[in-house]
Amino acid sequence: MKYPFIYICTQNKSKFDEYLACFEFYKYTASLFTRNDVDLTEPKSLSLEEVAINKATQAYSILKKPVLTDDTGLFLSRFPNFPGTYTKFLSKTLGIDYIYKLISESKSTLCFKIVLCFYNGLDYEIFNGTMKGTLNHNFTKSSATLSYNDLFIPDGKTEPLSEIPLSERIKISHRSKAIKKFVDWLNI
Repeated sequence: MKYPFIYICTQNKSKFDEYLACFEFYKYTASLFTRNDVDLTEPKSLSLEEVAINKATQAYSILKKPVLTDDTGLFLSRFPNFPGTYTKFLSKTLGIDYIYKLISESKSTLCFKIVLCFYNGLDYEIFNGTMKGTLNHNFTKSSATLSYNDLFIPDGKTEPLSEIPLSERIKISHRSKAIKKFVDWLNI
């Protein structure tokens, strides 16, 4: 085994739970990973890879242990790099209702993309994943806790990502696809 222990750097417990479920799905020992909610500054960049590498560098400089970071974005077919790395910022500043309107009026197809970055203090390893989909036209604007997952229906599914159980989501998600590549690399 290359690395006996890896820190997954995220403050998002749900994201960490998805990581663990993916590792278990791909038959990789999930107990080798731990969540570290180190506070990382996200650089302003249009590149998911640049953001993920920057976060990995920051995390490693604090922990001095192998780390795994990611950056994820939603991309609209009509606006190639948008909102991309600014997905979370756009949601917080303009709100999910405005995003829904923008996607609906642009008639865009959607794509979630992720870049995982593993860093051991010497080398960076990058793993990508994508998940294509369409807009949920049955979206209801009734909750302050709505997210992009409520707007996004993965290709081949009829319900939004937010309603797909984790046990099914890990079979199709962009994160799962990138984690599969990471696990394959770890097993080399």
